[in-house]
Amino acid sequence: MSIETKSTEWKILKLAGDTGRPEYRLSDQNIAKFGTNRKTEIAGIIGDTGVPWEKLYTDYLASL
Repeated sequence: MSIETKSTEWKILKLAGDTGRPEYRLSDQNIAKFGTNRKTEIAGIIGDTGVPWEKLYTDYLASL
């Protein structure tokens, strides 16, 4: 089973567009959007459904 995920660049662009902040590191974007860079805390904010982290995060960003 393979999980399709987007590149880090795509993730930064999606978050930057949503937060309006121009940082170029994914960790900075996570802090701007979620207030943390910890996977477990971000998953809790998004709504942890038991799917792998990469899919949960990618699906959330696709919905922005």
